[in-house]
Amino acid sequence: MTWRVAQALLNLRDEVDKRFPDRDHASDGSIGNKAHQAKGDASDHNPFVKDSKGIGVVRAIDVDAGPGLNPDKHHDAIGRTVAEAARQAGEDGHPALEGGGYVIFQGKIASPKSNPPWSWRDFDGDPHKSHVHISVGLKPAAYDNKQGWKVRSTPRGAGQPHVTRAGGAPVGDMAFPELKVGSKGDLVKLVQRFLLGSAHAKTLSFYGTFEAKTEVAVKGYQRLRGLTPDGKVGPNTWAPIRKALNV
Repeated sequence: MTWRVAQALLNLRDEVDKRFPDRDHASDGSIGNKAHQAKGDASDHNPFVKDSKGIGVVRAIDVDAGPGLNPDKHHDAIGRTVAEAARQAGEDGHPALEGGGYVIFQGKIASPKSNPPWSWRDFDGDPHKSHVHISVGLKPAAYDNKQGWKVRSTPRGAGQPHVTRAGGAPVGDMAFPELKVGSKGDLVKLVQRFLLGSAHAKTLSFYGTFEAKTEVAVKGYQRLRGLTPDGKVGPNTWAPIRKALNV
């Protein structure tokens, strides 16, 4: 079968490559594998939609979430940045996402069906932890739309799709709360990956939970940076971490 990737998604991927030129492409994807092919038109990775020339159009891509080839600079910010850029594009009415567009990342999905539209909600299928999934609409005006995606290092608004404050309120990209013993969630994971090593941190039983070993690591980092070693990740400790991770 002759197929091609939707132009809107090629444009998005180009923006991501320019923003993260050294990123890892290991989890990138477009045309469906055998598992996707078995789903037929239930998977946007399959080119079941035909353009005016009868060529099948793949209306979904996966973008590797990171870390990139230079993890000290980019770490895992790639996935969050791309997911938020695509979600915000939907929120802003990007033509490419009309009539069938959605974004999935780390167990959350954003689409017009969310309440409010284009907010993150729980997703029961593949959580897409290693990559961001972006699907565009069914019509040519959507999937071949040439409007830019505004992929940027500091997306506005909701930040990581499933990071929340106590009570469930979204944490914005510029609102990094204090982390200390007892804290849990993706921001804790971010700090642990930074301090303990990405691959190693993910194998630890306490990954995602701020406990004694994380506190020791934070204190060591604070001493190294000339900060008060209180073991808490507050504004003064977040500042060099965010600078190093470019988030």
